[in-house]
Amino acid sequence: MAAMGEQLISFSGNGDWSEADQAARAFEQAIIESYWNKKMAEENSVHPKNSSYPC
Repeated sequence: MAAMGEQLISFSGNGDWSEADQAARAFEQAIIESYWNKKMAEENSVHPKNSSYPC
């Protein structure tokens, strides 16, 4: 994530911001993936797969 942050703040002297845009998209996806992984882990700890909880 730190490397992506560096890419986001780097200046493009030739006006090509495609690398920064790509880094921003990757950063956004990393945040979303982290959120869902945490949410799934929390749900699995509350309702383990082998429990009688209806899924």
